Amino acid sequence: MTNNRDAYYDRIKAIVGDRLTDASICVHAASFFVETIELLASCGITRFGFEPQTSCWPAIMHQRLTKHNTLEDRWDFSPIENPALMLAGWDESVCRAAYDRARKASVPLVMGVMLKNGVSLVSAVFPGQPFPWDGFGLQSHKEIPTRGTYFQWIDLQNQVANFARAVLLRQTAWERTDFNALFAEGKTTALLSHATWPWVNRYVNPQDAQDRQWFERLLGHSPWRVPEEYNLQGRTVLIVGLGSLGSIAAKHFEHFGARIVGIDGKEVSVYNPVRQIYSTADIGVPKAFALARMLVGRTVEDCKMDARGRTARFFCNDGRIFVGIREEMEDSRAGAARFDEILGTYAPDLVVLTTAHPAEFRMADAARKRGIPHIVGRCYARARWFEITAVDAVNRTPCFGCLQGHLYTGAPPTLTDEELARYEPQQASALVQGEPATRIETARCADIISRAGMEFLKPSLDARSEWFSRMVAEERNCLIGGNYAEYNNGDWTYGVESPGGVALYGVINFIGSETEQEKTCLYCARTHQVLIHRRPVQLGTA
Repeated sequence: MTNNRDAYYDRIKAIVGDRLTDASICVHAASFFVETIELLASCGITRFGFEPQTSCWPAIMHQRLTKHNTLEDRWDFSPIENPALMLAGWDESVCRAAYDRARKASVPLVMGVMLKNGVSLVSAVFPGQPFPWDGFGLQSHKEIPTRGTYFQWIDLQNQVANFARAVLLRQTAWERTDFNALFAEGKTTALLSHATWPWVNRYVNPQDAQDRQWFERLLGHSPWRVPEEYNLQGRTVLIVGLGSLGSIAAKHFEHFGARIVGIDGKEVSVYNPVRQIYSTADIGVPKAFALARMLVGRTVEDCKMDARGRTARFFCNDGRIFVGIREEMEDSRAGAARFDEILGTYAPDLVVLTTAHPAEFRMADAARKRGIPHIVGRCYARARWFEITAVDAVNRTPCFGCLQGHLYTGAPPTLTDEELARYEPQQASALVQGEPATRIETARCADIISRAGMEFLKPSLDARSEWFSRMVAEERNCLIGGNYAEYNNGDWTYGVESPGGVALYGVINFIGSETEQEKTCLYCARTHQVLIHRRPVQLGTA
């Protein structure tokens, strides 16, 4: 068990080390933090206590977490007297009660709430600090998250987990310097969403007069209304690449009632469940079949398999059919033809590509030619930043081929250990073979992919959110999000100024040589004006 358990955590060790295996967290209002608990468990935390202690949540979370990870034998859900951290949310009164207990125990506290005006708040409170929300008169959105508030709730869960992990990793080899810098300035509260942009992520110091004034003005302005609860019944989402991004995106789309067609040629390995939705019981099962089975709650035997054992159809009790295709899409004309055949067979309403493979250019082009909206998502090194290109094939936004590799996106990031090892082969043997990241990082990308996909699947253009309609109209349909923030050479990496922020890129960011005035896309043949020019290389003289 020990060897398999170590392998399970192998791809997160570069991010969190083994620092969190001894950490304990006491959770107030556990029903609000189910996703947060699962995200933190994926970082190696196995010790959770719950308040009130008479709640049913120890048994519920024990069932959920042990079902997902049967390799872990250190789960402990008994009451905790001196936790390393407390979590509280749902309502200000719950947070105040947790604050009083954290103050007496001299332990840090992370709080998260959704407000009725559409803003979400996350705060870290360290021993000796006052309660950060005094005097604001917060009105919490205390109802159980519905489909209308689902993505706001999911985003809050992720950011609470990111805050909590940053607090637990302080003064360790894996500490977050970006969070530490914000905390040092007293910026311990983040506003996470707004009607104009779902990923505002504005960090404020609740004790600073200017920040408080801005905060109060925002809370007093309420342009937001609870979004309608759209149902995707009868809609089909085709997802290629069922790993850290695709598997989680599939879960979100299924939650709204969509049919899922999943394509992936790989099997679930021991390294996958730590940041994908598969359980350790799925190890060795083809991802395409494991995902479909999980979404309908059936076994592989309860399905119809084609003669070649490549395509499985799982039938749900509500009439939906989930399809798993065990196949890799090749970067070739034959591969493109095969993908076009699949598009013709299943007629998806949305295509999601999350393979980070060159074949995505051909697949995106096939979807464009058929007028199918599509999203291409990928994470950069260690999933510190991620990129999402959302193409409206009907209203002709710039296509994936137009944007990929042709945009100026600000300062580049510092290199990771894995990237540096490419130049020092003697170090390569000491590094993991897969890209290190935790589910907190990769799930954020999957969450945003799904939220953008929901906009494409709404019944009409008028039903789309204002922020999405503006993004499409301005042809700024490439999003770069940051789980980290890094100030480098006088600029923020990828334009992301705070952890959790998301920046927009598009036609105004085309870059070319000093003489290049236009770029013509090799796929859709659109011509774009080059607005940013690279400086000519100055060659030295002998």
